[in-house]
Amino acid sequence: MWAAYVLLKQADRPRWLPAFLGLLSYQLALGAKEVALCLPVLLIADWLFLNCNRTSLLRFALVLPQTLWYVFRKFFGPSAMTANGGYSLEITPVRAAENLISYTRWATDFLIDEPSIQLILLLAAVPLILAALFRDKRPLLGWVVLLFYTALLLFPLHRNLYVFFAAMPALAFCILPVVDRLVRLHKHAWLVLAALSLCTLFAWDRNSGAKYRPAIEALSQSTIQVLASPALASLQVPRSGLVVVQDDPFPFDDYALQMLLSLKFNDPALAVVRLKFHPIPPGKTPDAVVNLGKAPPPANLAP
Repeated sequence: MWAAYVLLKQADRPRWLPAFLGLLSYQLALGAKEVALCLPVLLIADWLFLNCNRTSLLRFALVLPQTLWYVFRKFFGPSAMTANGGYSLEITPVRAAENLISYTRWATDFLIDEPSIQLILLLAAVPLILAALFRDKRPLLGWVVLLFYTALLLFPLHRNLYVFFAAMPALAFCILPVVDRLVRLHKHAWLVLAALSLCTLFAWDRNSGAKYRPAIEALSQSTIQVLASPALASLQVPRSGLVVVQDDPFPFDDYALQMLLSLKFNDPALAVVRLKFHPIPPGKTPDAVVNLGKAPPPANLAP
C-alpha cells in the first residue's frame, strides 16, 4: 500500500510507468490484506494536508475504480469474505468497544494492564496535539489513516495485533515533527530513536509477548490434528462447494480452518461453516458434512 502511495506520488508529471507500477502495487496489496483499502483515504489525506492541488485528486480518481470493484467483489459478491465466520461483521457499539479496548490493551499492556476509554481518547489525540504544537500537518495525515485503518477492524471478530503492521508508516507520520526537531539538534539522533524503538519492542516481548504464544501453539496443535484426521483424508468436495464442519479442534472463530481446507483442496472459493460457531446459512445445501474434532494426532506427527 505504501509502495503504491510513493509510486503514485511520483506520477505527478506525464509519466505512465510510476502510475502503472503504483496501480500494480495497490492490486498486490489488496490481494495480500484487505486493509490496503486505506490507500484512497491516504491519497485524500495527502490532498487535504500536504498537497492541495488537482494532481492529488487525480491520484485518488486513478485508484477509485479499482477500489470500488474490489469492495463489491469482496463484500457483496457471490463469494463475499463476510460469509466466513472469521470475517463476519457485527456492526454494534458493543463489538466496536470490545475491539478498540482489545487493540489498545495489546499495544500498551507492557505498561498498562487494562486501558480505559479515557486512555484510548488520550492516545488518539496525541497526533492532533503534535500537529497544533509544531504547526505541522503531517501528523494529521497519519492520524486520519490510523483512524480509518482502525475503523476497518472494529466490527469483524477482533484480529491479532500484527494486522496493524501496514499502519506503522502512518504512525511515523504522526511523530515526524518530533523526529525532525531531534535530528536538527543532532544529526545522529535517529540512531538513539532506533535504539529506543528496539528496546521498547524487546520489553514488550519479554513482558507481554508470552501471553500470546499459547494461542499460536493451540493453532499449531489443531492443524496437526486436522491434517491427521481420517475424516479429512476421505472428504470429497466439489469446486466452490460448501463444507459443514460438525466439530473441529480450532479454539477460535477465525479463518484458520477455512484457509487450511482451501489449501488442502486448492480451492480459494471453498465455503466452510463451523457449526460450533455458526448455523448453516438459510437456503444453502451442504456439499459435504465432516467431523474433524475427534481424531488424535499420530505419534509421528506430534511436535
